[in-house]
This record gives sequence, structure tokens and C-alpha cells, in this order.
Amino acid sequence: MTLLDLWLAIVISGLAGFFCSFVLWAATPFHRGDWTPLADDREVTASVKGLGLAPGSYLFPWAATDAASRSPEFRRRFDEGPAGILVVFRRANMGLNLLLTLLSFTVAAALIAYLGVMTLPRGESFAKVFRVLGTAGILAHTFAFLPNAIWFQATPRSVLTRLIDGAVYGLVTGAVFAWLWPR
Repeated sequence: MTLLDLWLAIVISGLAGFFCSFVLWAATPFHRGDWTPLADDREVTASVKGLGLAPGSYLFPWAATDAASRSPEFRRRFDEGPAGILVVFRRANMGLNLLLTLLSFTVAAALIAYLGVMTLPRGESFAKVFRVLGTAGILAHTFAFLPNAIWFQATPRSVLTRLIDGAVYGLVTGAVFAWLWPR
């Protein structure tokens, strides 16, 4: 058995993950509470606009070297706070963002299919394919973001919703592969 035997499962799995993502992020209020509003976002927006920052991720306070991060001045600024990360977005290109999201789900599905081809024989039961590739899907869609969530202090709620997202995507992936597994 080869990846070509699973081309339809890969495509449908990518589309199914993309659709689930759309429902969870855009068609329901599920992620609405993942962020904490600022007391005065207009003031913050005006301040950031006044800095003339290009789109990107900014760390503050900033130390250019490890030695600079150990300086008393830097430590004082860090301890006095605030400290954080500021992400300045480019104007969203919805078409491109949607395409890249679909591509990421499809690439994940192809890698999960590869694992399936290497571990499961043709004709394997629905339950076994679902168990193995659903687990791989949950791993692929859930745990990669956790180190960033830990280091960059994501809220418990946003961690929980993303874990739920990953479980949904993974279970849907497992179900699609189990349904379309070659007999």
C-alpha cells in the first residue's frame, strides 16, 4: 500500500479539518473568550500606531544579547514591567490565510497517512485505523503549540479551547481515514 492509495482520504481529511476549524473559530462563539480585552484599546492602538512599527513580533523589554539580558538595567526594567510580546499584523489577506490553513490541514493529513501506510495493513478494521490515526491526528493538531503556550503565558481558557480544537481535528482525521481505508 502507498500514499497514492490514500489520496482521497488525505484530501477529504484536509477539507474536514479546515471545515471544523472554520466552525470552531468563525461560526461559533467558542473562541470569543480566549483573549482579554484592554481597558482602552483605542489608546493602545494610537500608541502603537505612533511607533510606526512594521508588521512583526516584538519582545519588550528587549536585550540584544545574553550579556545584556543579565545587566542590572535590563533586570530592573523587566522586574518593574510590563514585559510581553506585541504582535503587529499585516492587513489580513483572507484568501491567502484560508488557503494556507487548508494546506496545513492537508499536509498534516498526508503525514498522518504516511504513518498509516507504514503501520497498518490494507483491510484493517475501522476501529483500529480510527484508534491509530485518530491518536496521530490529536498529537499533530494539539500538542505542538503547548511549549509556546507555556512560555508565552497563554490563558488557561485559550489553552483548553485549543486542546479541544486539536482533539476534534484529530478525531475527524481518524474517522475520515478509517472510513476510506483501503479494503
